[in-house]
Amino acid sequence: MQPIPAWFAQTHLSRKHEGVMLLVSDGKVSKRWNVNYSWKSSHLNGGWLKFVRGNFLEVGDICVFEAVKEELNTLKVAIRRHRGDADPYVYVD
Repeated sequence: MQPIPAWFAQTHLSRKHEGVMLLVSDGKVSKRWNVNYSWKSSHLNGGWLKFVRGNFLEVGDICVFEAVKEELNTLKVAIRRHRGDADPYVYVD
């Protein structure tokens, strides 16, 4: 499960739908991932593990969520990979 601040969800997600679309772009192709958002726990859950595995996320990687205004319950995700060197983060968008 991935926590999402309640204020962010209240501002950018609809309570009518628990489904959230995550968009990840590698610069050429955008992949879409369906996950669920729990209003009770303020977490992304159902589908989150598939997103993690499908994007090869590791401990130390950072996901930055940005609401897509044109699409309801859609978040663009930028992944910053932890590399473990002097410049530890590489921006993948």
